[in-house]
Amino acid sequence: MSLTWAEVDLAMMAWSGPEPLAGAFLDGYRDVAAVPDGWHERREVILLNEWLCQLAHDRGVWDGRGAIRRTLDPFRATSRR
Repeated sequence: MSLTWAEVDLAMMAWSGPEPLAGAFLDGYRDVAAVPDGWHERREVILLNEWLCQLAHDRGVWDGRGAIRRTLDPFRATSRR
């Protein structure tokens, strides 16, 4: 953890699954850094860089294409859907 941008730290922890963010870890993180409201809703956008790296290196083995599409869908113009 960098403790410089809480949303990135938390998003990267969530990358490995929901368990690290449960209970004591998240409480402890809140003791040392402010956790902005709504960070969870922005998580996928923050992880977009990580998904693009995975896609480039693994050629979509971890469903990188699907994750990127799901992340970008809310930002597409309605006429393009």
